[in-house]
Amino acid sequence: MRAIADNLPVLVAYVDNERRFQFANSTYREWLGLNPEEIAGRLTHEVLDADYVAAIAAVRQTLLNGERVEYEVGATLNGSQRVLRGVLVPRRVHNQSANGYYLLVQDVTERTALRDRTRHQAFHDALTGLPNRRSFRDRLDEACAAGGDGVAAIMFIDLDGFKAVNDTYGHQCGDEVGVEAARRVSRCVRSGDLVARHAGDEFSVLLTGPAIDRAALEKIARAIRLTLSQPITLGAKVVQLSAGIGMLPRDQAASLSGEALLRAAHAAMYRAKVARKARIVVHELHDSPAGMHGRDRRPCHAG
Repeated sequence: MRAIADNLPVLVAYVDNERRFQFANSTYREWLGLNPEEIAGRLTHEVLDADYVAAIAAVRQTLLNGERVEYEVGATLNGSQRVLRGVLVPRRVHNQSANGYYLLVQDVTERTALRDRTRHQAFHDALTGLPNRRSFRDRLDEACAAGGDGVAAIMFIDLDGFKAVNDTYGHQCGDEVGVEAARRVSRCVRSGDLVARHAGDEFSVLLTGPAIDRAALEKIARAIRLTLSQPITLGAKVVQLSAGIGMLPRDQAASLSGEALLRAAHAAMYRAKVARKARIVVHELHDSPAGMHGRDRRPCHAG
């Protein structure tokens, strides 16, 4: 049994009901620099990382009740921060109460990092690092469910002239412009607000919290429009853009779903584009169930 335990790439140990190690495999030498013989008889807090000991302490009563426990915790091993997944199996003799437990620990740091990278890629735009359309929809639905303190307003932004940048200078230049546009929009919103990239030239903004004052909302929109209109210098190239912005204050659509809110903000942006470049349109829904019947409030022109 020791030969098997010593050749497993996991920590294996038996800890008695006084929290003393009675057995430890050779992986303790590789991970902690401690010989198994030195561990025997020592208390868990004398051997294991403090965070790991705390995780075990939190489930100790469950173990004493004879139940198997699994958990994941961050811990320091030889000065390196790792993610460890533990399995604790209570030891019972002749159906008596638990008399200590067996401890098996896997290092899942790389697996966890891969999972986190995969999750990040699924919910973020690869070019700008901003949340993507899927992530925005999820956050919008959550904010709608939160009620009055969830959605303050939604903006939909479309860059004018972005296609011409790609056609004239190539897609690499277009990518750099997209990254810079994302940076500029993000600088204009409040902390806690969400900026997402929906497509190559489309961005959306979720302003969170209580309903925002209309003047304050338009101030943010004008700041976005102004910063996007500033020239973007890429080496010898100078790119000039503008943007059409559609806005939907939450107080105009308190009962609508996230999907309907986004559709309406997109419709307002489209009308801003049709009217002329560098235009801001506020769409008012008056809580219409269809989510699209409304009128444009006065557009905010340049200047």
